[in-house]
Amino acid sequence: MLLVVTSATAQERHPLLVKAIELGAAGSVVAQKCQGLALNPAVTGQLLIAIGLAGLTDQLERITEAEITALAENSISTHWPPERLEEQCSAAAKMTMPNPVKSGETIPLFIQSTK
Repeated sequence: MLLVVTSATAQERHPLLVKAIELGAAGSVVAQKCQGLALNPAVTGQLLIAIGLAGLTDQLERITEAEITALAENSISTHWPPERLEEQCSAAAKMTMPNPVKSGETIPLFIQSTK
């Protein structure tokens, strides 16, 4: 399990905003813990388009980096013990989501970073 949003504030938000927080934190965790992996920019782009179409951009802008960092730190301490690091990174590298553009296809959530 990469992340679980449990704060009362997150539970009151639109599901797309909760997903943005989760993806931001997951991207941070995976980038820190899994050398060479990063959040797929296509996933971020698609989420931002959906948030814009839903009219939630102003609410997205109110999400703070501190909130994302706190969730990432909580996830690391809860779900990323050193003895499970390899297992978690392997799972992250295999995570996909349905491709909203091409029915029946999936896209990876995390990709090899070019940095």
